[in-house]
Amino acid sequence: MNVLKPHLRITLQTLLDAGTSQREIERVTGIDRKTIRAYQKRLAQERAANSSGVATDPGIQIPPPRPPASATATTERHIKRHLVKPVEANDREVERRVSNAADGT
Repeated sequence: MNVLKPHLRITLQTLLDAGTSQREIERVTGIDRKTIRAYQKRLAQERAANSSGVATDPGIQIPPPRPPASATATTERHIKRHLVKPVEANDREVERRVSNAADGT
């Protein structure tokens, strides 16, 4: 398949977007109408593939994904779960040893 030069492709796309007829585009650019029709079809397919269209059936729609947990919340939970309990247990152990030492046992 032959490919249009970039400046002709952009001109063709601009004229098609403006609603210019295929015959007028052929007269202005010299591009054959069959080529114009093929590019018009290709542009329509690309736009359809890139459109974010809204689903018409609410049963088909998929809910958006949950946002990821923030790094600070995850870090705080990690600290509470893994560090706070051992520190509290260690503090109780230190207090027990200090009180035992003070009692003489």
